Amino acid sequence: MAPVTPKILPGPTRIAELKKKEAREAALKEFSVFGLQGYENAYPDELSGGMRQRAAFLRTALCSADIMLLDEPFGALDVITRNEMQDWLLKLRNELGRTTLLVTHDIDEALYLADRIVVLGGHPAKVTREIDLSGVNKSRDWLYEQTDLRKEIHNILRHE
Repeated sequence: MAPVTPKILPGPTRIAELKKKEAREAALKEFSVFGLQGYENAYPDELSGGMRQRAAFLRTALCSADIMLLDEPFGALDVITRNEMQDWLLKLRNELGRTTLLVTHDIDEALYLADRIVVLGGHPAKVTREIDLSGVNKSRDWLYEQTDLRKEIHNILRHE
């Protein structure tokens, strides 16, 4: 009987059918866009939390899918780094021209990053409110002025 070889789940480079060398070359070309220039040969423990997050986004971007799926991408970062990363993500999203689906429990993060917010509630979860923010010229000042909208979303979540 032949030995059983464990199957390894494919990573983004295998999904995109890139060879290791091609993936490395593609990643190196994007280091400056992702704010990682000068750290091409660094190990993860040599990077800040924000840099590690940008490296994770780079791996996602290498997949070259039309959509980026992000689940609580900034949850482990301190508030200053989180704000910097949110600003960076807005800029990157415009440069890459990709749809981004962001899952977050942070109301401010949703308001700041989203063109459309879909609030889920109940068990099983269902859409309880959709908020269209497309066309809004967002800034941190705009975000800080959204007291009523923030309160409305909080109340929806609290009562579900």
